[in-house]
Amino acid sequence: MIENGALVNVCTSEIYGANVGIKSGKITCVGDKKMSAEETVNARGYYLVPGLIDAHIHIESSMITLSEFARTVIPHGTAAIVTDPHEIANVAGIEGIKVLVEESRKIPLKVYFTIPSCVPSTPFETSGAEIGIKEIEEMLSWKEVVGLGEVMNFHGVINSDPEVLEKIRVVKEMRGVVDGHCPGLSGEALNAYISAGVQSDHESTTAGEGLEKIRSGMRLMIREGSAAKNLGSLSGIFDFPGEYAGRCMLATDDRHPGDLISEGHMDGIIRKSVSGGMDPVDAIKLATINPAEYFHLENSGYIAPGKDADILFVSDLEDFRVEKVMIKGKITAEKGRFISKLLSFPYPGSVTNTVNLKRVSPGSFNILAGKENKVDVRVIGVIGGEILTDERIECLQVRDNKILPDPGRDVARIAVAERHKGTGNIGLGFVSGFGLKKGAFASSVAHDSHNIIVVGSNENDMCDAVNKIIETRGGMVVAHNREIHCLKLPIAGLISDMKAEEVNEKLGVLHREVKKLGVKMESPFMALSFLALPVIPRLKLTDKGLFDVERFKFVDLVVNL
Repeated sequence: MIENGALVNVCTSEIYGANVGIKSGKITCVGDKKMSAEETVNARGYYLVPGLIDAHIHIESSMITLSEFARTVIPHGTAAIVTDPHEIANVAGIEGIKVLVEESRKIPLKVYFTIPSCVPSTPFETSGAEIGIKEIEEMLSWKEVVGLGEVMNFHGVINSDPEVLEKIRVVKEMRGVVDGHCPGLSGEALNAYISAGVQSDHESTTAGEGLEKIRSGMRLMIREGSAAKNLGSLSGIFDFPGEYAGRCMLATDDRHPGDLISEGHMDGIIRKSVSGGMDPVDAIKLATINPAEYFHLENSGYIAPGKDADILFVSDLEDFRVEKVMIKGKITAEKGRFISKLLSFPYPGSVTNTVNLKRVSPGSFNILAGKENKVDVRVIGVIGGEILTDERIECLQVRDNKILPDPGRDVARIAVAERHKGTGNIGLGFVSGFGLKKGAFASSVAHDSHNIIVVGSNENDMCDAVNKIIETRGGMVVAHNREIHCLKLPIAGLISDMKAEEVNEKLGVLHREVKKLGVKMESPFMALSFLALPVIPRLKLTDKGLFDVERFKFVDLVVNL
């Protein structure tokens, strides 16, 4: 039993003194009377808050295992997450998802899954797997699965693509939720998207966009992650007359180890919400009862009889410092330390042997031309702080029939090497915007198919970087004159087997080393990871070639003016 606490009731937005009875991990009663109990926890001086829920996250983006993620976030008050594992699904398919589900059953963090809706994300790249209706029907039978993950192919929904609509129909028929992904969608197009059965969105970036979606019946996930931070621009929604808080949830989407360590998880977003003027209880509701009711998480979301005893002891609601964490009636963290026991989880070969690529040679990255002294080429233009790119036309020198990069004008080589099916495909091109003067850097994290992507000033360093990733079965690498620095990501080429602090330290080394090569960008590996995604305008590179997203077709590297 917990006694003498100040209960934060997210059902009624009240705070009042209460005792909480607990048996076998469940809440048996809540009231002001003392109850008989074998063990009593005195909560005097603490607010009793429901365990926090992240409504939408791609766990792989943290680059740590699910067990390590639990160890890191539980002390911050996170009791549950809803994850869309489409990163590992694009690499290892349903088998990769099964591994995460199996691991989730061995940790105190409650993990719910949505089924990736877009695997592969497009036909313009080589993915490691496909998830169709058969796989969706199988996964819907798993107790951890709550619905369909973000339907990124909103064009397919609006244009009545039968395959996309069938996925939504099957999930709705099984009473699962359907998450959305529709940046900037408005008017008739938004109405068509919602009419197909999509229920939420986490891509809104302005209050006006968010309001239209809420007024149209959607649930709005307010995203505050490592890459995209929308809390500030969306908080204006609550200044409008009307009850909008009940239709909103908090989510991170992507959260990197450094941010988890320095800023926390959902607790950090609640602090930001309150400092921005939101009522503390409203902010808590956005990370507890709202996602629980949306996803039909019957055992989570608020402190009431019949629910799991997921209870936080919080000393100050505005500063929101979590002093003690109880999940299913067991104290799992105290004073910022994880105190529960985690068993080691052995990852099978299906997710640790995913780099199916023979060693490359420097010649693999030569871009050939005729005997011309100069050629005009299409160059991917990286825009700082954005995943959008533009198309630039640059005149480059040709020597020995090879088109040369021009570091002086910030034009580097870029390549994407297919690593799933052994096709030998290597897409080649040029990129501008990194400021790279020498060396190369590469990664096996390249959304969404996660082939190996590399940017370099010369073919030798590019070769060293890619071969290091092949050797380590995945990772992030910086290479220059045979000096190589690496963060190993052996699990699906996406996830490390190290602790969060070690991953953060290694990532810090890579960032320092890549700056020595001339790169001034704050998050160069993040920017690199999106250059192979052929659904975000404008110019992208896949293992199959240079792709113009706006024209929706492959284009030649050399321009015939």
